[in-house]
Amino acid sequence: MRAERRESFRKWATLVVSTLALMVTCLRDPIVLTLKSTVKEVIRDEMNRYEIASGAEVRPDKRRDADTELLKRLDQEVAAIGYLAARNGAEHNTWMQVNNCLISIEAKLDLLTKEQPKNPKLQSGKNRL
Repeated sequence: MRAERRESFRKWATLVVSTLALMVTCLRDPIVLTLKSTVKEVIRDEMNRYEIASGAEVRPDKRRDADTELLKRLDQEVAAIGYLAARNGAEHNTWMQVNNCLISIEAKLDLLTKEQPKNPKLQSGKNRL
């Protein structure tokens, strides 16, 4: 009889342990999801409280960062405009030098064409060659 009781106890113990293991396995995912959502809600609430508490400090920093970014962009644009102005100034100076050279050449050609009819001997001498 004792042997039968031990065997019966072992069978029931095996059945109960197996059933509990299956129940824990089946309920594990819903429990984990519930805990995750609860933890997320708690964290979200804490973050909201922290943001409200430090919101007055954060907003000026954000504005300051936005202002600093805007100033950086404006500085870059001013530097680009300055570069273009310098380049255009250099090109303008170059074109003015070319213009002066052309005016000088034109004046010299005018003098040469005025002198040419006055010296017919030079012109007739060139025709003989």
